[in-house]
Amino acid sequence: TRSTLANSAVQGNGVSGEESDRREVQVDALDDVARCRRLAAILDTSSQAMLAWDVNGGVVEANHAACALTRLSRDELLGTSIHELFPELPRLPHGEAPLPVRLELVLPRQRVERRLPVSVVVQTISGVPPLVAHALIRDDSRFVAAEQEVASHLTRIR
Repeated sequence: TRSTLANSAVQGNGVSGEESDRREVQVDALDDVARCRRLAAILDTSSQAMLAWDVNGGVVEANHAACALTRLSRDELLGTSIHELFPELPRLPHGEAPLPVRLELVLPRQRVERRLPVSVVVQTISGVPPLVAHALIRDDSRFVAAEQEVASHLTRIR
């Protein structure tokens, strides 16, 4: 553990307490970097599309699934307004519970505007500047098509 490393550094090497503290901070920093890399790998390999945006509504993070869903590269997504992608996205006050909603994702930069039905769970974020919120997004087009087919079938039966 970190304290064991720090103690052995002090006792075994004749290192001062200040040097030990500096080494402990370095170990903490390496742990943080490793944790960030693990989390980034998990998020990027998730099949669930994920976007995060800042206080101005600009997308600041997007995983691979979000790029596939929007048909935009990560570079194209970054800086795009979340409200361009989701014009109907409700604004959440900080501290609210995640909000699952069905929305339409506007697929930007297409010759013909396309809208894709999606389920979105939005969570506000505090204490992690510049992030203000993130969303998990699921393509619901198959479900909507099935619902429409059932409705059409029921209408024909009636």
